[in-house]
Amino acid sequence: MNVKTNLGRILDGVEADKLKCNAAIIKLLCDKTILAWIMKYTIDVYKECTIEEIRECIEGVPEIHKQKVNPGRTPEEISQMSENELIIDEGESYFDIRFCAYTPDGELNKMIVNIEAQNDYYVEYDIVTRAIFYCARMLSSQYGKEFTNSQYQNIRKVYSIWICPDVPQRVEYTITSYKMSKFDIYGRALEDDYYDLLEAVIICLGKEKNKSKGTKLHRLISTLLSTSIKVKDKKQVLKQEFDIDTSVELEERMRNMCNLADGIEARAMEKGIQKGHAEGKLEILVTLVIDGLLDKAVAADRAGMSVESFDELVASMQF
Repeated sequence: MNVKTNLGRILDGVEADKLKCNAAIIKLLCDKTILAWIMKYTIDVYKECTIEEIRECIEGVPEIHKQKVNPGRTPEEISQMSENELIIDEGESYFDIRFCAYTPDGELNKMIVNIEAQNDYYVEYDIVTRAIFYCARMLSSQYGKEFTNSQYQNIRKVYSIWICPDVPQRVEYTITSYKMSKFDIYGRALEDDYYDLLEAVIICLGKEKNKSKGTKLHRLISTLLSTSIKVKDKKQVLKQEFDIDTSVELEERMRNMCNLADGIEARAMEKGIQKGHAEGKLEILVTLVIDGLLDKAVAADRAGMSVESFDELVASMQF
């Protein structure tokens, strides 16, 4: 039996719930303090800055699902659409989170940053090439805004940062950068680094048991996105380990994400019961774990088996 990582391929009607859950994750990530942590670990100029200093470099309010990615189209704001329409808008792609930031050197050099939440790592395209494409779109969309005619020196550097919770073990708890660099084929050309205009960064999380391998950023994001850690415990971790005082808004977003995940699990389990056999129930549990919507230990307990046996079941059911 084959189990795919996309719940929608197995359970009718659950895909819309997953998209809503993804929207809730995006709202969590767009908090300025969380963005500052992401920038500190992925953008070189902020490496030595404090979180508060980085927060001050973020311009205005980050946009969520307001800029189109589609090639050949001018980015436009969506003003009259409901949240459901935004996340189930078939045939259209939007940047998850997009904002401008200034460098901390006092020169007011502006960059454009995009954050993407990529729930499904096993997709038909390569995530790195998609991230580079997003960078290219952010570069080309600057024409008529940041520069006109032949003033290419005014192009702003762009970053597309992708967060992947469910990844193969070989890339767990990694942060990888892909960017342009100069290579002298013959002789040595001494030029300014104007070519350094785009950078794609892939942040891979991992299984709970391997969390000691990651950075503080991995720990922060894993805590925020966890469906097995209670909100009150998340608040405690955020305060003790990251000195983050959880705002009412951030707490509500964490609670909303957990409630959505619980709802998905309940409806999925109901589907399994309706199938009327143990195989269907195991299929549901494995799929929920693969998609990062249910803790593996909890799933093993509900299946009436050890975690080790459940690991073997997951391995046997994946293709």
